[in-house]
Amino acid sequence: MLIAALVAGLVAFLAAGAGCFALVSGSRNTTGPIDCGGDRCIPTLRVGPVVDALKSQGHDCNLDGGDWVCKLSIGAVYYEASIGAAPGDQISEVRGTVTKPEGSPLSARSVNYLVWLASLPFAGDKPTTSQIRTWVSERVKDSKDSKAKISGYEYELDSSNQHEIAFSVRGMRS
Repeated sequence: MLIAALVAGLVAFLAAGAGCFALVSGSRNTTGPIDCGGDRCIPTLRVGPVVDALKSQGHDCNLDGGDWVCKLSIGAVYYEASIGAAPGDQISEVRGTVTKPEGSPLSARSVNYLVWLASLPFAGDKPTTSQIRTWVSERVKDSKDSKAKISGYEYELDSSNQHEIAFSVRGMRS
């Protein structure tokens, strides 16, 4: 019963992703990274709205060494999103991890969680988010560390450890 409720919570989280997507993205037209205090930041995102969106979906979020770390457990699967904070409520990096039991397949829900995080810099840009969805969905099956450059950002997804899938996106220097 508890697991069913937790699974329903994750389904609601992922279903609400589109709404959260709109909430966490700014209205700027620039999608490529910008300079921000020595880092390259995502101009369409701000820390506060992203953390609030994660909290609203059940994550427990805490500031850890300047970054926000948001955690959620549903059954035997553990989700973690880390938001690299920069000056002015800006975001320099988004990281995500899905940890699942050994030998169990990665669920569609878990893939959607990684896709949601990966797509945050490009809310409203359907061609780019489609490209990101395809890249993430294919890379989680590869069982290796993969990198891609998409619209000025470096994406990395490590699926070499099938127990823990790790993802990150950060702005590249030009």
